[in-house]
Amino acid sequence: MKSTRDEPKYGLEDWDWIGGRDGREWLDTFVQRSPDGPQQSHADREELQRIRIRLGDSKTSLVAYQAELRQTASRKFSDPSRWLWTRRLLEQSSDEASSRLTASYFPDETQVLDLCCGAGADSVALASRSRQANGLICIDNSDVACALTRHNLASHRCQADVQCTDASGTLFSKECWVQLDPDRRPDGQRTTTLEFFAPDANYFEKCIQHYAGGSIKLAPATEIPRHWEESVGRQYISVSKSVRQQRVWWGTKAFEPETVTLSVMRDRDASHWHHCTCPVAELRQSIDRVQSMPDAFAWIGDVDPSVRAAEATPYIAKLCNATVIGDPHGYLAADAFSPSLFVDWFEVQDLLTLDVKKLRKHLRERKIGQLEIKKRGVDLDIEQLRRDLKLSGTESATLILGRDQQRRFAILAKRKKDPVGA
Repeated sequence: MKSTRDEPKYGLEDWDWIGGRDGREWLDTFVQRSPDGPQQSHADREELQRIRIRLGDSKTSLVAYQAELRQTASRKFSDPSRWLWTRRLLEQSSDEASSRLTASYFPDETQVLDLCCGAGADSVALASRSRQANGLICIDNSDVACALTRHNLASHRCQADVQCTDASGTLFSKECWVQLDPDRRPDGQRTTTLEFFAPDANYFEKCIQHYAGGSIKLAPATEIPRHWEESVGRQYISVSKSVRQQRVWWGTKAFEPETVTLSVMRDRDASHWHHCTCPVAELRQSIDRVQSMPDAFAWIGDVDPSVRAAEATPYIAKLCNATVIGDPHGYLAADAFSPSLFVDWFEVQDLLTLDVKKLRKHLRERKIGQLEIKKRGVDLDIEQLRRDLKLSGTESATLILGRDQQRRFAILAKRKKDPVGA
């Protein structure tokens, strides 16, 4: 994806046009004729030139721009044709599955404020819950963001009051619940530090103290002040092995203060969430699970990225009666298989040294032609290693590379399929 610094500028009249019937027809026609994205072939360029003759440069550029973003949005949304975006707002938006999950925690018959609503991904999820449709207020200080939110709500047949104003400038009724997605790129550079968000940490604290309940979306790597833990519970959301966001919650029993909840959807198409709630005190006490790699063990585990983001690997290791190899973010080692939807398990076949010549010889003896390679804490190029190994054969396996203190290791293993358990 291109940098948000290259974001093209369009006027509100352009956005009104692309969101209207005429603009949508041009966009849909272009996407149908260019399924691989804009300007990917000579035929695409000819099609753009045909459109330019009819529409002019600005509208043609906007059609191509939205076609590009629609293709990108398909990674987050089941029907990307319903959405309009800027590149920056798409990059910051919640994905569809995470938005729906978040909306499900907001109580019935409560007025909800979607602050810093962006292009409205969370707004659509909140408004889609019909009992809240008349009580949703969406606020953003960007007139373009508000225009896109109005369009995206309408295209999903949802209603809300969209207001273009500074979210931090007004406090609404204390009875309201809030959904807040602060700008994590206020100067164009992505940040994970609360103080650099817009609005900043001071406004977050005002919201936590003032409103009956709500949620603030943060980057997965963002650290919250220690004193917040007395008031909020944290949630880490992962979809298809990609940690999407961290949220802080207050006012709901679903996320009690001083807890961390892991919410994992292993397969986006399955639409089924798995949750594990960990008391913060136990997370910290589980650090004794971090040990040197045992001389022998039968199973090695790779935790979901949400577990690592929450610094909960030792806690999950404790639940699985396993140890964590080397450091708090390492692989798990266990003598027996312990089913968990937060861990991918591999049955150990051989403990090896990370020496390319020896690995190549060993894999050839094993007739390994298909090799999944995983690494953590090891600085090497996986694709170059794959070429150096010169794989041939009919068997398949997984090669797990890691570090135990100062020693690098390689483990040949077999992936355990179809995990069960919670």
